[in-house]
Amino acid sequence: HALNAEELKMSLLRQCQYLQPWCQSNNHRANHAIRSIFAHNAGIQLKVDHQHHQTRAVTESSFGTRRRRRRRRHLPPQPLKPTMQSLGRRALFGERRFGFSTHSSVQYKKIRKTRKELVKMNKIQTIGEASNTAFKYLHEFNPRNYSSFWSRVSRLATERWTKHNVANRELTGSQRNVLTHQLTSIFSNTRGAVTQFGPRDLTQTAHAIAKIVKMVNVRVSQGRRLDRMQQVFRYIIIGRQSSPREDDDDDDGDIFQSIANTSLGILPEFEARYLSNLAYANAIASSVPTFDDGSTLFDHIAEKSIPLLTEFQPQELANLVWSFEKAGASNAGLFEKVADHIVSLDNIAEFKPLELSNILSAYAKADQANPPLFQKVANYIVSLDNLHTFRPEDLSNVVHALATADEAHPRLFEKVSNRIITLGNLKSFKPHQLSHVLWAFSKAGESNPKLHVRIADHIYLFCKLELFEPSDLSAVLLALGTVEGSHHRTRFLFQKVADHMVESDEFDSFEPREISDVLEAYATADVVHPRLFARLHAHVNAHVDSTSLGENARRNLVWAHEKAEQV
Repeated sequence: HALNAEELKMSLLRQCQYLQPWCQSNNHRANHAIRSIFAHNAGIQLKVDHQHHQTRAVTESSFGTRRRRRRRRHLPPQPLKPTMQSLGRRALFGERRFGFSTHSSVQYKKIRKTRKELVKMNKIQTIGEASNTAFKYLHEFNPRNYSSFWSRVSRLATERWTKHNVANRELTGSQRNVLTHQLTSIFSNTRGAVTQFGPRDLTQTAHAIAKIVKMVNVRVSQGRRLDRMQQVFRYIIIGRQSSPREDDDDDDGDIFQSIANTSLGILPEFEARYLSNLAYANAIASSVPTFDDGSTLFDHIAEKSIPLLTEFQPQELANLVWSFEKAGASNAGLFEKVADHIVSLDNIAEFKPLELSNILSAYAKADQANPPLFQKVANYIVSLDNLHTFRPEDLSNVVHALATADEAHPRLFEKVSNRIITLGNLKSFKPHQLSHVLWAFSKAGESNPKLHVRIADHIYLFCKLELFEPSDLSAVLLALGTVEGSHHRTRFLFQKVADHMVESDEFDSFEPREISDVLEAYATADVVHPRLFARLHAHVNAHVDSTSLGENARRNLVWAHEKAEQV
């Protein structure tokens, strides 16, 4: 150890050259001979196990007791290439298989067990088991372990309730207390360790936690009961988003703000997919992190993404613009550059139907209409042989986006209507998707009586009106009001909706605009329902300022009142 690095390297090369002829037939002994030279200089004793081709280092702890170490399990020896490069690398750095290591066998046994447990994280079937494993080895966690843990937990928490995952839903009181304690420690450690994360681990952790936040928020907004597992997540994650706990070391209780602060410093290292995933995670969690200078994380993502647009995959482009619109962080410069990039492509066949519909929907909702982009996508959809790959959500989003952006394309509307009419049934359409289709055709002036009657039949015969939001019901009625009222299904549907509104306990949730649309629909279709008109008139007099209603709505209200009195 009196040699410096350069002299050590030259000495190794000279000894390798001297031993190379003998190494051709004695690779293992040659490797041991070369390593013995440096081990002698370093004061390390070596033992040779010729039967297993291993060289064992005797550490200071074994000098006194002279106990023979337990032999570790190892792979069969692989044939070595008798080159100076391989021999020199093994002599300088050593390998675990040859026993030249700074760890004792007990330490290696513990490390192997820890790694084995963590590697199996993606095979764990319950959140409790994942929490126990992570809490047990929390002091040895690295960024990849944190991201893997939260990814697995989010997947288990958001999967559909089946007989195989009952343990993830039903918890006893003691199990909930243990799980709360463990997840609280893991969550706090995660928030404190994000400063050491790289782009991949940051985005993976943010996306996993965002999925949990979205799941809980959706159930709460729908008035649905949270099971005990979801209550634990709401207490640990959602509660810490709104206000920090007293026992938190960090004053900032928002995990997404912590991730944003770390991401800002290493944003130049982010690839295109990581930028898209980071924006998507914050969007589904309804989080818009801000910085001291007043800028937001989305501003920095847009600035970084524009030069890298050619590196974005179709799904990443769709997620990027969708995330900006969803978070309410619309960036005109980014939307313009993305539209120009898509229009400049020779072929957009790589874009899936969901990606095309999400892009158009994002531009329409963000009020960033781009006629060349809309026309290019519409022309591509029309050029397809069929629309079998388009789901109900894709069909409704495409026509709704075109109608919202006031982009006329009769051939596209005709192709979409033919696809819906020829379907065996419309049970795959959700209530809001049916209302979007009807509203889009009415708004675009693309009247199609067959389509209107087909949807009216389906709603009348198969749909539960309780699943329709007030805005959806008013849109359906307003669109069907333009259809000839002689069709018995259409008139029966008006009667069914009126009976539902009269008996509904949520009548007060109708906004003045929705009341106006309902009155206009009944007046246009010339359908009279005295009880509905009487309740509408009483509701308007008691709860609605007449000035908030337009002239047309007031005229329809007078018409409805007169019709009700006549009956």
